[in-house]
Amino acid sequence: MAGSAGKAVALSAAALAVLALSSCSPAGPTELDTPDVRWEPAPPSGGLEDDPYARAAREAILGFVLATNANDFTIAQLTESTTQSRIEEIYESHRAEFEDAEDRIVWAGPLPRSVLAVEEHGDGAGADVVMCDVSSQWYVSADHPEPTVEGVQALPVRLVIVEDGGRLKLDEIRGGSGTCDGEDVALGTFDPIPEVSEGAIRAPLD
Repeated sequence: MAGSAGKAVALSAAALAVLALSSCSPAGPTELDTPDVRWEPAPPSGGLEDDPYARAAREAILGFVLATNANDFTIAQLTESTTQSRIEEIYESHRAEFEDAEDRIVWAGPLPRSVLAVEEHGDGAGADVVMCDVSSQWYVSADHPEPTVEGVQALPVRLVIVEDGGRLKLDEIRGGSGTCDGEDVALGTFDPIPEVSEGAIRAPLD
């Protein structure tokens, strides 16, 4: 009987330990509020910006920035705008670059890009959104205290948008060829710009 009681106590302690670990580890996605954005000279609007594929591309850009800034790849802004396979790629790239880095970065706002074209796929199930990108220095870090687009070469990029689970989502990014005119790209900064996050990186949910 004494042996049985000891085993019961041990089992109860193990069960409590599992419950304690479960309570510390969130099972579901992290809920993250979308911060306000201050735009100069004005938010992107009109023309190609009203195309649903272009809007989907903008949502995916915001989801990427918020997820990488928060080191959290479970947030709805990302999962509702980006395919699972692409999220896994973003996470692995981010982890490889910043998991042990001393100088992490945060994006100052949505990546500065303007829509150049929307090229629908022949099967009618998606489109390439071609954008002019000047985002390479649009971040803040200990060694880079101010975001800037000064002197940045403007380059075209292709955001491949597909239908996934009843939503338009980013599935792939392809580099373009040549250069583009980035003079009219609207610049958006979060209000306030977040501080550099030093926390652990949360992996995507299955």
